[in-house]
Amino acid sequence: MTETANKAALQGRIDNFLYRQLSEGSAPYTLRNDVPVPTWNRFDLGFKLIYLDALQSGMTDFADRLYTAHINAFSLGDMAEPGNEKKVGIERFKSDFTAMLDDLRENGFDPNQSLAPLARDGSLLNAGHRAACAVALGIPLTGVETGLEPKCFDHLFFAKRAMAEDDLDAAALRLVDAMPDVAVALLWPAARGQDKQVEKLLGPLVYQKSVPLSLHGGHTLLATAYKDEPWLGDPAENYPGITSKLTACFNGSDALRVLVVDLPPNVDRIALKDQIRDLYGIGKSSVHITDTHAEAVEISQLLLNRNGRHFLEYGAPMRFRETRNNIADLQKYMTQNLLSSRDFAVDTGMVMGLYGLRPPSDIDVISGMDLPEGLIEQHGSQYRSVGPREVLNDPARHFIFMGVTFVSLRDVAALKQKRLAGRDREDLLLIEPLLSQTGPAKNGKSISLRLRFLLLRLRRALIRFLLQTTIGLPLRRLYRRARGK
Repeated sequence: MTETANKAALQGRIDNFLYRQLSEGSAPYTLRNDVPVPTWNRFDLGFKLIYLDALQSGMTDFADRLYTAHINAFSLGDMAEPGNEKKVGIERFKSDFTAMLDDLRENGFDPNQSLAPLARDGSLLNAGHRAACAVALGIPLTGVETGLEPKCFDHLFFAKRAMAEDDLDAAALRLVDAMPDVAVALLWPAARGQDKQVEKLLGPLVYQKSVPLSLHGGHTLLATAYKDEPWLGDPAENYPGITSKLTACFNGSDALRVLVVDLPPNVDRIALKDQIRDLYGIGKSSVHITDTHAEAVEISQLLLNRNGRHFLEYGAPMRFRETRNNIADLQKYMTQNLLSSRDFAVDTGMVMGLYGLRPPSDIDVISGMDLPEGLIEQHGSQYRSVGPREVLNDPARHFIFMGVTFVSLRDVAALKQKRLAGRDREDLLLIEPLLSQTGPAKNGKSISLRLRFLLLRLRRALIRFLLQTTIGLPLRRLYRRARGK
């Protein structure tokens, strides 16, 4: 039997500003009890989940900075929660979040104390921190269907509020991991001119990104996207079957477009691909859509990470037999020992091997835990400026290929520069030309982004001033009427 509650029963269990928007004398409101799933219009859950990951495995500077940046964007620099005079300052946000996680882990969600208000489309109106905790812990949360209009805190909301592109990529990647029905659509450079129509077919986008790729980068990407296809050919020959597919898909100067979308099980992905292909009229050379969650994660790990994109452009993972064999051995080692890509990062020699610079002689790894013996050589990080957890959690310091995390080439170079032992000097001469092709990750805000952020703050201050005058409320009513609300 579906549980319901009348309006009076919701008082004190949802925020007052939402309670006041509910209609008097309306039908009872339906309650839903399930583990929440992030939606396209609550992009903030990606930032929150990264912070929760760090709370549970060991806090890192990256997670702390990212959480702070997204609260700064949400509040336009005020670091305050509207309607809660006590929640001011980032330290209060963080302490409340930590306490909430501990309480929900210990006691679960108590619907008698609070409910998560849901919009008419089922998405969250607020309660983002509670929902993120429920997602991270895998526990049900009780929501109430208010019938109110949904909020839109999507990736564009945070981009307009001056969040750095690398930070948006990180949140998007975490959402891909958390959304079971997510798919990644790749519009190949050969597909031109119909992107808006494609977006209408796909529905609201969780994330989108334009990625310029050379034919070399496209080769490695195609080998990943179609890795189980027999037509690829022998990996020892660098998948010769890709050649015709590569020239067809990358026929043009346009960038690759990466579209992340939530596709529920009732969506026929094959039919959807056919519709998109009909738009472009070039068949399978126009689009690829992932079939499974694992495929979406694997593709995203390369394309939504600056180091992953660098590896696509300059790596040569099939060049050396030793590299290919070691990757296969690593995958088997992880399966046998129930390890994931979050547990360790492969370092130095294997990174050189993946970039085709020299064959690896062994498999060195760093980790924040003691790993099972055999195959790998676990070493400390005395030459590193940060510990293993930071390397594993900060996408600026790693990339993931074939389910294995590798230390970024830039961090390998930094270690070798500091250590200067063995063949480090020779390795640095091999690495330097590749690093000179691209600068380090930049998480700072450009002048245009800073200006946009300041203009948003000024606009909000003006609105607040007008609402305190006699013309404020009439102007707001006119504005909402003009928007059809």
